[in-house]
Formats: sequence, C-alpha cells, structure tokens
Amino acid sequence: MPRNIEVSQAQAAALLRDIQFALKSMTDEERENVYLFPSTPVGIAISFDSNYHPFIGQTSGLNTRSQRTHLRFDNPLLRQIADALEALGKEEKGGRVFLTSRGVYCKDGSQQVVLVRWNWPEGDLVGKVEKLYEQI
Repeated sequence: MPRNIEVSQAQAAALLRDIQFALKSMTDEERENVYLFPSTPVGIAISFDSNYHPFIGQTSGLNTRSQRTHLRFDNPLLRQIADALEALGKEEKGGRVFLTSRGVYCKDGSQQVVLVRWNWPEGDLVGKVEKLYEQI
C-alpha cells in the first residue's frame, strides 16, 4: 500500500536544492550523460544503492560507483522514499524510483508500483528539475 506524504514548501525546496547541488558537482561530461529524465516512464529518476543511499546515475541500467552522484541521505523526503522502497522486501537491495508531482513509483518487471502519494506544493516537479538542469 502506498504511503501518503504531506510535502511542505520547505521540504520541496530542500529536495530541489539537493538535486541542484548534485548536478552542479558533476563534470560537464557527467551532466551530459546523466540519467535523470527518462523519456518513459515519466518522472525524475533517482536511484538507491544497496544501503538505500540516493544517487543520480549515468545509465538506465546498473551504475558503477564512479557513475553515481550521491544525494544527501538526510533529506527527509528521500529517507521516506528509501523506507518505502525497502519495505517492498525485494531480494535485491536498492533500486530506481521515479518522482512526479503526484508521487513516487518504481518498476517491478512491467508493473508500475506506487510507493508514495503526495501533492507536490511547488507545481510541476519534472519541469522544475528540468529548469534547474538547464540553468547549470
């Protein structure tokens, strides 16, 4: 069952800042290859390693350690997403989720599994992150 999360303006702003900081810390080549905006499924792609630490990856598949730009694990929203992902109880730890303005989901085979439902207080989440990316 999906978790319902109330997202405050401050939490939304903190998550956007964390994504922006991670993007700014990348080299130009890493930013060009970033796997953040998949054409399908729609959403912001955030991955979690086997310890459920969030990162932005460079590929749509498995990312080696050098292909990961980690996000702050102390971000409350990312912690809640990690907890929801871990609660699925999959044998393989970690995974990739997709953030949208309406919530967070992951793929399980060909199925989309809704992990979190929320109403993003800052408007279009994907559009905001795309704008951050373009401004760097």
